[in-house]
Amino acid sequence: MRSFYELVFSSLPSDYVLLPRVTDLKDMTSCWWIKTEPHPDWSTVFSFYTYDDTSVLRFSYHGNGNYLLHVGNTDSTFNTSGFVITDVLWHHICVAWFGTNGKWVFHGDGVKKREGTGLEPDYNIGFGYLVIGRFKGSLTHFNMWDFFIEDASQIDICSPMTGNIVQWPDVHAWRVGNVGKNDASPCKFTGEKIQS
Repeated sequence: MRSFYELVFSSLPSDYVLLPRVTDLKDMTSCWWIKTEPHPDWSTVFSFYTYDDTSVLRFSYHGNGNYLLHVGNTDSTFNTSGFVITDVLWHHICVAWFGTNGKWVFHGDGVKKREGTGLEPDYNIGFGYLVIGRFKGSLTHFNMWDFFIEDASQIDICSPMTGNIVQWPDVHAWRVGNVGKNDASPCKFTGEKIQS
């Protein structure tokens, strides 16, 4: 299947994925598989920008185990009591945000790890463009929906379910710079390598 691939990012500012037009977002859910290594600073999986280049939605992680969800003008920084993705192993991540009350949920490897409320309630993210891959490592099955999925454990990477805003089968076409693309099957993970 054309969705069975991984993208490899260098962390260089010239290497990323750019989706130039993303529709109006009032709510958001995004899920992906990631494999990355220890890093002493913040790395960003995705950033959504308005057309005046203002970052209004962002998910980042730190080498010390902290995570950051940015919406509008507000950051929610949190840790998850031992769940760290910078261990050069594959991890499945889902993050969701509900615009009405600012509720957010973070899932790691199919388990709800953290949640909160009040993160920019009644905020409309709007239209803009999406940048993916400001980190060093591999990514597969990045999808985004324009609605809130609280129980993200229902999103099985081996199912045909793809986002209605960002669909993984099309993401590779928007690579900028030297982003690697390897054939891979996300249904079978052994150690540090995806195998088909």
